[in-house]
Amino acid sequence: MIYRQSGDDSCQWLYTPDTPQEKRIIKDAKEGLSYQMPEIPFEITQKDFKKVVLDYMLFENGIDKKDFEKTMLESLLYDSHINLQDSKIEIILGQNDEK
Repeated sequence: MIYRQSGDDSCQWLYTPDTPQEKRIIKDAKEGLSYQMPEIPFEITQKDFKKVVLDYMLFENGIDKKDFEKTMLESLLYDSHINLQDSKIEIILGQNDEK
């Protein structure tokens, strides 16, 4: 059966396949004629890899990630000595200057 869809100048012809073989041909044609998006290669950065490994290690040891991040940030900001020389930042942990 052939139908005609009216409308604008770009009319579309529709075909309804009757046999399983015709249905397979139509399916193969749709897969072959449609625009195939280029396959994006899998990439992972070193930063992403380190983050996943650290998350896994925290999970394996039963450490809450949020608490760990909070503790690390507080130690880095408040319990460390930070030096800036040219474009180099040096952070020394564990030195409290409290008296």
